[in-house]
Amino acid sequence: MNPLENFYGKNYKAYLAIPILILVITAYLAFVYPGVPKGIDLSGGTLILIRSEKVLDAKQTEEILLSNFDLTDLSVVSTSSPLGGNGLTIRFARNELIASAEAELSLAKATIETSPSESLQHSANVIEMLSGQANAPALSTEVEKAAEQASEMVVDFKEKFNNRIQELIAEKFGIETGLAFQKKEVSPTLGSAFYRTAFNVGIAAIFLVILVIYFFFRKIVPSAAVII
Repeated sequence: MNPLENFYGKNYKAYLAIPILILVITAYLAFVYPGVPKGIDLSGGTLILIRSEKVLDAKQTEEILLSNFDLTDLSVVSTSSPLGGNGLTIRFARNELIASAEAELSLAKATIETSPSESLQHSANVIEMLSGQANAPALSTEVEKAAEQASEMVVDFKEKFNNRIQELIAEKFGIETGLAFQKKEVSPTLGSAFYRTAFNVGIAAIFLVILVIYFFFRKIVPSAAVII
């Protein structure tokens, strides 16, 4: 008899403990600690890609952004390749000021019909937060128009925010031309929806795999071994 067959032939059920243990350890590492980091498509956030003819230092860029903007979960990675040139990949969860203004704007829009006075106050909060009380433009007394003013203020501020990031990096590294700037933004709500969808699809896929494997083997133990 083959010695390998003799090794596992009579005790194959006991050896199922090995893949089960690996599964448990992998699940713990993936979902408990340290966990699998989510991209911005699933967690929400902002991704900025910068391309340049010059080499861009990730550490210096991170220090510049942290000293000038209130960013959470900031990550800056430098890239370099013969075909793609030099660049930076910047990721952050959010800018606190913009996030607070967007939250106020959402409340302003949500309370237009139910509480006009409350909606006006939220719109005024947006204007004050993004422009400063001294420079705040006159807010319309019409509820819908005030919310529209606040929305335009948020869009304008975000555009200036992006331009300021680009200007700071160009100024720091002495790049006057040839700086390509791309930005992708995913809201936390949309990211959460993507994550739930991906999770549901994964569960459905596992269930279908179980059905297919059991259909072919028609036995619990070998089917469980393959699935694990």
